[in-house]
Amino acid sequence: MLRALGTSAKLLLFSRGIKGIGQRSGTVEQMDRHIIDKMDCLIEDLEEDLEEVSEDTETNSVSKAIQYSDNAIIKFTNSEITKILLCDRGIVGGPSGEIFEKGMIKAQFRNQKPMEVAVQMFDYTEVMLKEMKKLSQNSHPNIIKLIGYRDILTDPVRQPWCMRVYEDSCLVLELLPNGNLADYLFKRARAGEEKPLLTWANRILILLDVSRALKYLHSKGLAHGSVKAENILLSEQLRAKLSNFEKLAPDGLRRRGPTMTRDVYNFGVLMLVVILQKPAESKGRPSSGVPSRLKTNIFRRNFQEIKPSGKMNGMFHEPSLKVLLEMVSHCIDFEPGRRPTMAAVTKFLKKCQLLMFDL
Repeated sequence: MLRALGTSAKLLLFSRGIKGIGQRSGTVEQMDRHIIDKMDCLIEDLEEDLEEVSEDTETNSVSKAIQYSDNAIIKFTNSEITKILLCDRGIVGGPSGEIFEKGMIKAQFRNQKPMEVAVQMFDYTEVMLKEMKKLSQNSHPNIIKLIGYRDILTDPVRQPWCMRVYEDSCLVLELLPNGNLADYLFKRARAGEEKPLLTWANRILILLDVSRALKYLHSKGLAHGSVKAENILLSEQLRAKLSNFEKLAPDGLRRRGPTMTRDVYNFGVLMLVVILQKPAESKGRPSSGVPSRLKTNIFRRNFQEIKPSGKMNGMFHEPSLKVLLEMVSHCIDFEPGRRPTMAAVTKFLKKCQLLMFDL
């Protein structure tokens, strides 16, 4: 039984079990079933523990989502937004590098509990309304929470195009004080404050959080369209939340629009960014994200040639790194139809996290 094996041995068996999955054919459902069956036969004696661990997490997550969906979105006035910003002025990094203004909702304000918030300003009211609609319709613990928006005094639809610019259009969102993941990983020194490197366990949990958000969106037939470190925001406890829903759309609605298989590919790129502490490739073919040499080593299973950044010396576990790289190889498969669904990736990461418990 696997309980008698050490973590390294279990992970080695685990990596062998999922190796070669990308070469098979069949429907997406059959491929996901094959992935899951491979993992289940290797760690079936850990399944009960996994269910106990995940059950509490999922129950809490569902209850939070239901609770939030019942909360009405607040329509703030200009004066109320001014008071919020005057309480605690500051700057916090937002998705894709935008700058959010930091504010505070005080006690007794419309029966809201005191909370720090981030206020996102928009030049165009239409853009703000679209973002608000998408956030309000997609409530999940790993998606940034919409609290309210600033009152719009003029109907932009009735105005000429040149009159549709408003400096006071904004969304009020929950504050995630650690900013976006890209800044946290690669621009850690800000205002003289040095943020600590993420632990290996933190990295696995961040990937699991993002995968849960994508699994939720995909279950509704929606593709995010912009899965990258800049659009992942971190809470004070370093839990991840997906943001920036500008490109969110039904899967394959437009010829070159976002698709769920592209989300899976981009999630594979995100996995590399997180576990290797190296930024995604920005040169070459748009959205490829993976340097050609690294991609070659991944597809050839030359995992011994793939090393995290020197900053992570002593902060990663090599057997688990190989397991994660194996899943990356499936996520970034050249053939979209051979990529796993986010449901399968999420289940994989849950089990991978469980195997990390005794590290």
